[in-house]
Amino acid sequence: MNAFTGRHGIQTETRRNGGRGIQALEAQTTSRPAPTATSSKYAAGHPGRALRDRKGIRNAAAFRGRKRTKHSLIQQVLRVLENLYDAAIEPAGWPRALDALADAVGAHVAALGRCDATTKTVVDLAPRLDPDYVRVYEQHWADRNPFRQMWQPNPPLGVITPELFMPRDEYTRTELFQEWVRPQQIEAAMATNTLLDNGVTTVLRLYRPWRIGDFEAADVQLFAALIPHIQRAVQLQHRLAALNMQRTGTAAAFDRLRDGVVIVDRQLRIVFANRTAEELLAEGDALRRDDAGLAAATPEDTAALRRLIVGGHNGNPLPGAGGRRGLSRGDGRMPLEVLVVPLRGDIAWASHDPWATALFVSDPDRDCRSRAATLRRRFGLTRAETALLVEIVKGDGLQAAAQRLGVSLATARTHLRHVFDKTGTRRQAELVGLAAAERPMLREDA
Repeated sequence: MNAFTGRHGIQTETRRNGGRGIQALEAQTTSRPAPTATSSKYAAGHPGRALRDRKGIRNAAAFRGRKRTKHSLIQQVLRVLENLYDAAIEPAGWPRALDALADAVGAHVAALGRCDATTKTVVDLAPRLDPDYVRVYEQHWADRNPFRQMWQPNPPLGVITPELFMPRDEYTRTELFQEWVRPQQIEAAMATNTLLDNGVTTVLRLYRPWRIGDFEAADVQLFAALIPHIQRAVQLQHRLAALNMQRTGTAAAFDRLRDGVVIVDRQLRIVFANRTAEELLAEGDALRRDDAGLAAATPEDTAALRRLIVGGHNGNPLPGAGGRRGLSRGDGRMPLEVLVVPLRGDIAWASHDPWATALFVSDPDRDCRSRAATLRRRFGLTRAETALLVEIVKGDGLQAAAQRLGVSLATARTHLRHVFDKTGTRRQAELVGLAAAERPMLREDA
């Protein structure tokens, strides 16, 4: 029996099957007759049976007789660390990180599995395994892995091996070993549970064939030394994924708003704009992008808007005081209404840009149209009556509304009388108040 203890209190032991050695045990297991459809408790259609005769490992002889110098080991470790933290930032890098880890510790295969105890789902990433074997593990064997119940309830541990939980000869008789492990020649295994969070367990597993021997003491010790970095990389990716989900959800929620939302940095560069804001920026008649950042339609409005966003003195930019500003637009359209709100980070020194500014943009013309459309559906107004209502809500009287619509005052009075009858109002002020109460917060086309 060999025992290895790493820096982190990790202990793993290798039992030698009564002292006969790995070769004798391998001969014993490989000479065991393969289960048949009649001898196995599973039918011929069992997913593991369908894959028994296929090669599961790619690059199966990659490490036979390998020799490492101190320099090459250092280079491998640095490559592992680089790939691990790259994968934490960009999940597409995990296959490369797993392969680098397998190469460093003398494994042929590295697999990263995520199990959700609530939904009973398993996702397994093993770039050097046959995809069919990976799929069978996810769908069938993960739930039947005899070690799963041992690592799931525990917080992240050190190096875990099958021999810590049962004698090797007992392990070789398990269905998992016979139907999934042995056909792929990945008998030697060690693992660690890298994350336990709200019922979700992430486990990293390393495999190699017995025909080239068990994992050596140096391999186990190197794996133990890398475990804190593996755990940190998985935890970072988990946290970044949660933040990305929050950001995606927040952006989707902002896109449902009828008002525009724009966030700019201290250089007036737009770092976020919701769907409504993008539409207003594309129109460009009151708010637009230019080489200096966010701008209004006129130099006066641009200067006033930027003073609300950026303050400071002696050339040192500071967050502006914020406030409200109307931005003029042509063709007799009503000005955009902009509310400027400074945003300050809690940890300025740790941020790439310590402060930003949010602009909430309201378009009265759009508001009038959306309110009128709501009232049209509610009270059964005609198109002509709705068009008059849109103009009446602007508050400058019936004569001005008729002129903008290009109809006579008499026609406008007729439409207004019909609107009064259908809405139960008697005065224009009541009609404006009714429309104001119908302002929807969310877009209906989102």
